[in-house]
Amino acid sequence: MKYLKNIILLFAFLAIPCIAKSEVIETWECTEPKNTEILFIAQVNKGGETGQIKVDNITHDAFVDGSVYYKRWDFGLDESCTTYNYALVIKSEDKGLYFDFTQGYTVEPSQRLRCKNI
Repeated sequence: MKYLKNIILLFAFLAIPCIAKSEVIETWECTEPKNTEILFIAQVNKGGETGQIKVDNITHDAFVDGSVYYKRWDFGLDESCTTYNYALVIKSEDKGLYFDFTQGYTVEPSQRLRCKNI
């Protein structure tokens, strides 16, 4: 397991310089369910494995995972550079779930969102 983390980190450090150069193929905007203020802008780059998340006017590089039923952006590496502090998951019915793992890992989202593909 330790070797797997090291391999993933090595790939991340090699891939990050290429992320910014990738063409954006998909963009999502997320708001609170009863609000119109955009809180998150999530993008997927060509190839579908990398992207960006814009939160509070700060853009983070992210790794993207997904299928027909969901998309997930993991971003904000922790101090040890082994795990991500945050995740945004958009389910197929355009419901967004934001997770803040800085206080520990949980299956409950820190915030529920309404998202739309633009």
